[in-house]
Amino acid sequence: MILSKYLIFLPFISCLMIVLNVYNGDILGIPSDFEYLLWYTPVIISSIIELGIKKSLYIYHVAYLGVILMIFWYYESPFRPTKKIRHRTEYYDTHALLCALVYHTIYEIFR
Repeated sequence: MILSKYLIFLPFISCLMIVLNVYNGDILGIPSDFEYLLWYTPVIISSIIELGIKKSLYIYHVAYLGVILMIFWYYESPFRPTKKIRHRTEYYDTHALLCALVYHTIYEIFR
């Protein structure tokens, strides 16, 4: 749990920068939701290697939720002209909620 407990800061910083509108997911040239998803993969992979899948899901379930939500927003993005059903407020609220959940996870791990 040594490495994965510090890697959880990656998605937190990413979420915080998205909410503050500093980072727009335009570094790699892939869809932004997939780029946002990549910030969660180091903590997931390292926690599976260090702890196993069951304990990884138990401790880092917020990272798994982040991956699921980024896949959801890729298909339901309010920025696509074909998808007028969603509003971008829902999109950014999701990022704000994830930021708070990851912060709480960090708090619980280092308590």
